[in-house]
Amino acid sequence: QIDKQKTQLENLKNKLFWGKDIGRFLNELTKLASDLPIEFSSLKPESASAVIGKEPKGYLFAQVPISVALKSAYDNLVEFLRRIEESDKYINIDTLNIESDRSDIYRHNIKMKLIILVKEEG
Repeated sequence: QIDKQKTQLENLKNKLFWGKDIGRFLNELTKLASDLPIEFSSLKPESASAVIGKEPKGYLFAQVPISVALKSAYDNLVEFLRRIEESDKYINIDTLNIESDRSDIYRHNIKMKLIILVKEEG
């Protein structure tokens, strides 16, 4: 029972990012879409919004919002969102806004806010 809980805890910890890994996360996010015709116009991490807990070893857990703007067709967007949801890291799709582009009826302007859990030494 205890070994099972330790394994579950380690698996959960592996779903988190270290604060210094945010740049790597942005690279991983673009890799998720690398074979899709998705055009990123911005990827912008914001300041950690809330410290949500502290581990006895002195690590802080915080939520970090990431603003993403891109252009994509619906079917490619759906595939990209599926890949985010199935990622081995904790990534929450907080908001999603889709606007039509009159100059390109097949691709849409998409803005979304992702939330990642980050572990930092504190």
